[in-house]
Amino acid sequence: MHRCKTVWGTGALLALTLVFSACAMSPSAAVPTAAAIVEPTATPTPTPTPPPPPPPNDLGEERITQIVTVDCPGAIGAESVRMLVQAKADAVDFFATTHQCGDLPLVLAAGDDVTAFTTPLQYVDAPCQAGTMFTVWAHYDDDLIFGSPSIPLALDAGQCVRNLYLTGSDAGKGLEYARERENGLRHAYDALLGGPRDWTERTVTLANGLTLAMSRPAEDARVAFFFLRLPDGGLDAEGFESTGWTSLPKLLAGTIGQLQMIDTGAPVDLDGIGSTVAELYGAYDPLSVMAHLPGRAKGTSGDHPDHQVTGDIVMMTTDSGQIDASRVVYSQGYPIENRDVNLGGDLLARKLEAFAIYAAHDPMVKCTTVDTCLKTKRFGPWLLRQYLTPHTEIIRP
Repeated sequence: MHRCKTVWGTGALLALTLVFSACAMSPSAAVPTAAAIVEPTATPTPTPTPPPPPPPNDLGEERITQIVTVDCPGAIGAESVRMLVQAKADAVDFFATTHQCGDLPLVLAAGDDVTAFTTPLQYVDAPCQAGTMFTVWAHYDDDLIFGSPSIPLALDAGQCVRNLYLTGSDAGKGLEYARERENGLRHAYDALLGGPRDWTERTVTLANGLTLAMSRPAEDARVAFFFLRLPDGGLDAEGFESTGWTSLPKLLAGTIGQLQMIDTGAPVDLDGIGSTVAELYGAYDPLSVMAHLPGRAKGTSGDHPDHQVTGDIVMMTTDSGQIDASRVVYSQGYPIENRDVNLGGDLLARKLEAFAIYAAHDPMVKCTTVDTCLKTKRFGPWLLRQYLTPHTEIIRP
């Protein structure tokens, strides 16, 4: 081992300097140069690979394949289904399941602002920008008699009107008679809308499973009819032989469990009617709801039993919280003939014109002009009046 020795003597300062110089030059004490210093190599941190984004909807590949190849072949592509937001994917799934494949383009064309699928009417019938009036009637002329002039006034305000008719209004005379009454309705609303319209008819299967006929003008979204076409119960509530002596009053009383639509024979129970009313209400979120005065309310004695039950169904649906009670009004039926005349002027003239146009398609009314309709027993007095009661003010004996 090399060592530095210190020599003391003459010229000590010089010697000491030499000694320090010798030690500084000793190999064991050499100072490494910068070039000789090697920094440790840093191990690079790997960039994590983000997981793939979750699919926008929960339809699995098996279900998507079923939709595009079996349920609705050629109506929609698999990739289009994969990229749908959940609400629209649920709509596609529903339309495919219920074989309403022709409505799939409506789903694809719609915006993504719908947060949940609750009814096909979200896509089949767009909401009215100025708001909607939703009405529920027993028969095809009830809206023209007891819902007017409220309905024309709603149309004048730019609102849309959506009418649900529970019975086929067949009076035991069959589907042909019922359909002619439906034609009368269309012509009457043509007059209310300002002129002839080309009307379309289609079926729509609701989320509750019931299939309704839907009729509306092709180029005018202000009006649409929904026909449930249940049997007319008649003035005695017993129904007619042609429809098996069934009726809405018997259904409400529980003496029968279901009715059959007079056109398709499809069964409908009381819950199905109530859920249909609730679904249409939810679809349109209407500004107002109108129906017959319920049979369980004061003022309906002597009214048509079908009217009373129709009002009862709307009242029960409202009482259950499925309809905002503040929006509901009920129109008194036959008993208004004993009350004061409260219509006149242009409102009455418009009401009479629309009804006379309808009546020309209903041979049981036996009038075709304003003058003859005003002279027709019972119809004349009804046409001169309209009496409404809000849901919050009905009296329940």
